[in-house]
Amino acid sequence: MPLSSATYTGDSATTNFAFNVPYVVSTDVLVYLDGVLQTVTTHYTWFNSTTIQFVSAPATDVAILIQRRTDNTTRLVDFQDAGNLTEADLDLSADQLFYLVQEAQDDFTSNALSLDVDNEWDAQSYPIKNVADPSSAQDAATKAYGDAQWGGSAAATAVANAALTAADLVATNADVVLTGADVVLTGADVIAAEAARVAAVAAQTSAELALDTFDDRMLGNKASAPTLDNDGNPLAEGALYWNTVEAVMYVYASGVWTLWSGNYLLLSGGTMTGDIAFKTSTFSAMTTVAWASTANVDWTDSNKQYYYLSSGSSTLTFTDPAGPCNLILKVRQGGSTSYTLTWPSTVDWPSGVAPVFDSGTYDYHIVSLFFDGSRYYGAFGYNYY
Repeated sequence: MPLSSATYTGDSATTNFAFNVPYVVSTDVLVYLDGVLQTVTTHYTWFNSTTIQFVSAPATDVAILIQRRTDNTTRLVDFQDAGNLTEADLDLSADQLFYLVQEAQDDFTSNALSLDVDNEWDAQSYPIKNVADPSSAQDAATKAYGDAQWGGSAAATAVANAALTAADLVATNADVVLTGADVVLTGADVIAAEAARVAAVAAQTSAELALDTFDDRMLGNKASAPTLDNDGNPLAEGALYWNTVEAVMYVYASGVWTLWSGNYLLLSGGTMTGDIAFKTSTFSAMTTVAWASTANVDWTDSNKQYYYLSSGSSTLTFTDPAGPCNLILKVRQGGSTSYTLTWPSTVDWPSGVAPVFDSGTYDYHIVSLFFDGSRYYGAFGYNYY
């Protein structure tokens, strides 16, 4: 156990550390953090006579050493003939000597070679330097002496490199002799090889040119219209890019980006011209409306609807289509000729007269409607059977 010092380990929180070692004056006490001498008042202060207080808590795992170093250059008491011999002077003189002996013992214990429990010298993992070359069989030898006498790492490497067997070094005549057939190329071989090389270079150049031409015109996905091509050069006539914001293709022509009017119709705002042949396709399927005392015809489902007065008279309501259009409602009379329909107030009829379906049971009636965006204009035909 040290007689003149105390050691601790920092934890980033603790600032006060005890120092219960006696000393003559506080300036004899030195404080180190990881071997670096600290300055009183700048880095620490005396909290009391036995406690050091750091201005900032030492960081975690920092080694803290508080060590007494008594003045060994000047005697603290100089006794004079016929002078007063006081207890304080005797104690101070004795303390100086006592403290110096303790510090010397600590230095010797921590720094000197010592015999461990198995009677072997322990250098405490430190190298021993300035050792003379050995002269007796049991003398210690330095690394330099050992390398010179027995070979170090460099000598071992040289020996390993030199230890090649005759089998590694000797090659037979069969290994090194090439026949004339192996080494001689005819003129035809050389010409063919050169022609193949030239063709390969030409093919590479052509492919690179084609790729560059394609890349100059198909510019890829862009959030806005580019002003240069992908190589940073002026735009080529006919260049294309896909606008990721508008989800449309643009073509560059005569210095202007224009919406590409290819063989497709925009989701909105497009114009169709010419004849349209639907062949086997239908414009829209017919939707059946279930009977109810008040039944809704949703024209957003289809522009053709079928309603069967199956269980009695009924009142109709309409869900308007998205815009002006032509609509058809097919109505079938039910089991009684007295079943009637009441129409929405937004429907206008010729001369203001709505149809009355009082004809034969199960007859069909066709009501044609034109919707102008706010009102319906109806026409009807009776008694289809």
